[in-house]
Amino acid sequence: MRQLIIGWGNPIAGDDGIGPRAAELAAERVPAHVDVRSCSHAGLRLVELMRGYDRVLIADVRIDDGDAKLRKEILRPHDEEASLPTRHDGTLREALNAFRTLRDPELPDEIVLFSTPIAAPTTWNAALSQGGEAAAERLADAVIRELEVTAVV
Repeated sequence: MRQLIIGWGNPIAGDDGIGPRAAELAAERVPAHVDVRSCSHAGLRLVELMRGYDRVLIADVRIDDGDAKLRKEILRPHDEEASLPTRHDGTLREALNAFRTLRDPELPDEIVLFSTPIAAPTTWNAALSQGGEAAAERLADAVIRELEVTAVV
């Protein structure tokens, strides 16, 4: 099974860089056959990165909505009405729908989206907050646990 971990976010927008930092932390602990990348691009470029993989794990953030918990959502791109709530200059849902409409056989069978809450960025800042670094570690741990569960199954 070809698996990819993507840290999604903008590393120069403060805690929006938690996803890429989580991917960096996870890369130190994943088996050699799992690819790890970071991406700050919009939905279409993100989906392009996923093509050819069976399973993709995404580490991302969401603007704090009052739920301080890490979320895990399973997305199946080949399903007609997948619920895809994340945005980065265009929605992941729109991008997946575009590729699905073209009947792209290279889409992954499953996308596991992990997101952790952050406050809306207000300045450009290449450093994570203290809480952001801790959130990146929790996100990386969640991704690694997901890989370990898959390896057992």
